[in-house]
Amino acid sequence: MKKSGPRRGAHTPRSLLEVRMLAFLPILALALLFLFLQLRRVQGSAAHGDWRDSFTGAVIAWGVLLFALTEALSALKALTTLWLAAAWLVVCGGLCVALIASLRGSGINLRDGLRRRLEGLAGPGPKIVFLGVLVLVALSCVVAIAAPAHDSDVVAYHLGRVAHWAQNRSVAYYGTPDVRQVWMPPWPEYAVLHLFLLAGGDVLANCVQWFSMVAILVLVSRMAALLGAGQRGQLFAAAVGAAAPPLMSQASLAASDVVPALWVACAAWVVLRFRETDGAWGAWLWLAACGGLALLSKGAAVVYAAPFFLWFLWNQLRGLSFRRWFLRACLLGAILLLSGALMWARNWASFGSPFGPAHVVMLTNETFGLAPTFSNLIRNLSVQVATPSGRWNNAVAAGVRELHRILGLDPQDPRTSYGGGYGLGWLWPGNNASPFHLALFCAAGIALLVPAQEGKDQRARGAMWLSTVAGLVLYSAVFKIQGAMRFQIPFLVMSAPMIGAWVGAWRSRPAGTWLVLGLLAVALPVVAFDRWRPLARIRPFVDYDSVLIEARMDIYFRSSEGLRPAYERVANRVIESGCGQVGLSIGSHDLEYLWWVLLQPLQRGMRIEHILVWPGLEQYQDPSFQPCAVICTECNPSWEALAGLRGEEPDDGVRLFLSSGGEE
Repeated sequence: MKKSGPRRGAHTPRSLLEVRMLAFLPILALALLFLFLQLRRVQGSAAHGDWRDSFTGAVIAWGVLLFALTEALSALKALTTLWLAAAWLVVCGGLCVALIASLRGSGINLRDGLRRRLEGLAGPGPKIVFLGVLVLVALSCVVAIAAPAHDSDVVAYHLGRVAHWAQNRSVAYYGTPDVRQVWMPPWPEYAVLHLFLLAGGDVLANCVQWFSMVAILVLVSRMAALLGAGQRGQLFAAAVGAAAPPLMSQASLAASDVVPALWVACAAWVVLRFRETDGAWGAWLWLAACGGLALLSKGAAVVYAAPFFLWFLWNQLRGLSFRRWFLRACLLGAILLLSGALMWARNWASFGSPFGPAHVVMLTNETFGLAPTFSNLIRNLSVQVATPSGRWNNAVAAGVRELHRILGLDPQDPRTSYGGGYGLGWLWPGNNASPFHLALFCAAGIALLVPAQEGKDQRARGAMWLSTVAGLVLYSAVFKIQGAMRFQIPFLVMSAPMIGAWVGAWRSRPAGTWLVLGLLAVALPVVAFDRWRPLARIRPFVDYDSVLIEARMDIYFRSSEGLRPAYERVANRVIESGCGQVGLSIGSHDLEYLWWVLLQPLQRGMRIEHILVWPGLEQYQDPSFQPCAVICTECNPSWEALAGLRGEEPDDGVRLFLSSGGEE
């Protein structure tokens, strides 16, 4: 049966090629930043560093620049396609001038020698591993572009806030019932907003996380090198990262789980890269930037990064006088505080707390100490070892519960558990677990006890392993267990360099190669046969057609198909009425972005505002907004009118209040 309603994708540009080409301006700026830093590195000291250092520096600088541009244009209410494009053009122009000036007379060749690195990988095995990584990354890119948002969190608030920002031309707070749209750290959605406006729609919204995944793979290979790994170990580190199911599953979603892991990895890179450069100002500034970006991306990222900050401070203390060290540590803290100042100030003005509404504390433990931390740590680790075997999962869960009983703890303690307590399951194709990574990380740690390698690399690996473990311990101490592996992506990312360096040093090279190829093979279904966004349909695990042939509108409603008929009928009724100001009276967890997809307000000159908002956000409602239609999913059945509009008969839980005159 043919489905009724709007069929176009959300916010399709007027001129697809012309508008979407603007989306490459931020990417061009990143490329120019990389070339500039690479040139400076080569000109300064070709014997030190690596092109991946230049790439990481460019990513960090680009992240800071994107945040600064967003806030500056927002203050002027100029977050539009035109002004964003102009800002990025100015940035690109300035970088071109700087690059040309640096190139003049230098005779520097910026080609890094990728061919030489590949030739250094003896035998076909490593080359096949490299090809396997490229295949996974490429397939993930196809999914990210072909499959629009469907995940409930993404549709409810990640893209909902982006759509409001684009409409308001500002990232200032606004009235909404879904308070997550305003108080949560904004950097990942800032990046999505740039692509959203420059591309003319959400077709590239998933690419922010995808690019973060690619940057992570580059970073973990570099960290493996800084830990003393050879080319095999560096390649294996990238492959282990690419084979992490939660990382690859989240990399094609417009959410905010991969981006924070990127900034944690950048912080670890700073520590490793500058651990022998005592007193270098650049190291402090790079770390401050990483910390600020982590703070602006996810609260948990700060917790995971904290051990690496402590490691850095300890390293620097050995090479500086206490006075100089203390002053720089204060500067580091000041920059971190300034990074979150705008976010905290907005939260304070709205909720009376810098951290958001009062219920945010539900995400953190209500009791602290060794026992709650141990309980959460054991349960978090058990989530990593889930498998398709129900018998295995039940046995692991039973063992965890028995251990809690022996220690006098409650595995369902609501003070340390969120969203229903503790349980193990398996979500095809395995993006809820990564048992092989945990086992290999533990084995790499045990291998450090064998004095097979003396010196600074061995000490650095030990500190890296302990810092990674400490990050997970701190996360368990601060946050309630939520039972999803996506919250442990930073741990998986930081374990990859350790695993790669260890496996790459195996005497039996074929064994290491086959192990890594096996990990990549296990990760392939995560990318190609995702339950909701498959590249190919495989029964009985995949119920939907490939995202390559499915209409985008069908994918938007893939996880909420029951809502589609009523939503489309109501949206068509609003469009046919010619109404230009549409109010929403919806719940705090409704899938708001679906209304933006159906109504396409940014293309129709329509404005959408919330009528029902979270307490404290009424101050941001526009008193001049007079809706000529209100879409209501949170209505009292006895209401005959709302906002002065006549109510129509409910349509499968959705009620439309419409003026008789249409557009106002």
